Amino acid sequence: MKGNRVALCVLLVAVVSAVGGCGRFGQGNADIAGTTIRYQVEYDSTAMGHPSQRALSISYVTKDGEQQQTDVGLPWTKVVSAGAGFTAMVRAQYAGSGLIVCRVVADGKVIDQQISVGPYAVVECSSN
Repeated sequence: MKGNRVALCVLLVAVVSAVGGCGRFGQGNADIAGTTIRYQVEYDSTAMGHPSQRALSISYVTKDGEQQQTDVGLPWTKVVSAGAGFTAMVRAQYAGSGLIVCRVVADGKVIDQQISVGPYAVVECSSN
C-alpha cells in the first residue's frame, strides 16, 4: 500500500512537471492589482516516508513587504490584498522528507503552483 502511494506521488510530480514545466503551472505574470491573494502551502509526507507536518520557514509578500514565519504547522494559508504593482510570492522549506506544494491564488484562480519532493524540499510560487 505504501509503495502505491509513493508511486502515485512520483507520477503526480512527473505529470505536473511535464504539463507545466518544472512543476509550475498557472498563468504567471498575472495582473493581480485589487485582488485578494491566498497563499497556500501543503504537504504529502507519504512520498518519502519521513512525515512532518511542519515547515522550517515560510516567507511571503504583503503590501508591507516580505514577511517570514518559522516552525509553521502545515497546511498553511495566508490571505493578503494586492495593490497596484504588487507581486505575490510565497516560499517554503519543508521540515522533513516528502512532497510540498505552494500556490498563489488570486480571487479563487490559481496563478502559480509549484511542487518539490525530497528531504527539506523548498518551493517558491509567485505572480511573475
